[in-house]
Amino acid sequence: MRPVVYFFQFYIKSSIHPALAVTSLSLTTLLQFDQSIDLLVLFFIFSATIITYNFIKYAVVAKYYVLVKNAEIKKIQNLSFLVGFFAVLSFLQLSKQTQIAAFLFGLMSLLYALPFPFQKQNFRNQWGAKIYIVALCWSGVSVALPLADSHLWDSCFFWSTWLQRYLLIIVWMLPFEIRDIKIDPPTLKTIPQQIGIKKTVILGIVLLSFCLLLSIVFSKALFADIGMLLLTTIFLIKSAKNQSTYFSSFWVESLPVFWLGLYVMALFL
Repeated sequence: MRPVVYFFQFYIKSSIHPALAVTSLSLTTLLQFDQSIDLLVLFFIFSATIITYNFIKYAVVAKYYVLVKNAEIKKIQNLSFLVGFFAVLSFLQLSKQTQIAAFLFGLMSLLYALPFPFQKQNFRNQWGAKIYIVALCWSGVSVALPLADSHLWDSCFFWSTWLQRYLLIIVWMLPFEIRDIKIDPPTLKTIPQQIGIKKTVILGIVLLSFCLLLSIVFSKALFADIGMLLLTTIFLIKSAKNQSTYFSSFWVESLPVFWLGLYVMALFL
């Protein structure tokens, strides 16, 4: 079983899992809007997510990211460089509108990790801003980017979908913030740090209720949305400071993949 365990750990540490989650959300968006499946855009989103996540996680730790001595990080770095090569190739083949959207969200991701000019802080370390920046990036990449060429930006369905996705991602991040409450510095002022774990769970349920209302009004596969929201509620209620190792980093982050599976079942079965 050792090779299986090693592969799974590498799968998590190398950010393949969140990349699969973001790609699943993007594919769900295309299904929601009855758009054709653009494999080029999906591949770019998948590869760009791996690069971005690995840069945020490891470039800050390894100040000299090009000269890495740690063997495990070196493997992740090599994967990032390989994926990055294909990401650049796919980016060059995207439409101009999609390239602009990708550039804007990519810039926002860099600002999340890199310090402001003449300052030591970035968006990630600004009090209370972390969860909202991540939610904006994830929702933008998974809603706006796949639909950049669709001319649907002026529709109510587009903006309600983006809003719902933004709120969902905030809720999906709450178990991570509850887990990290023991190690996050007080200056981060995360939601659990400010209002406590119990009120954080209540806040998440309120946001999920609003997401349900949006699904009732706009969803083409209400069964899929309800299933995803129920499972999210269960994970949220079970969130605690002392979580199992992969409760958030695997199971919670699998919710977009689960949602996509339910959506496909609701539409095609």
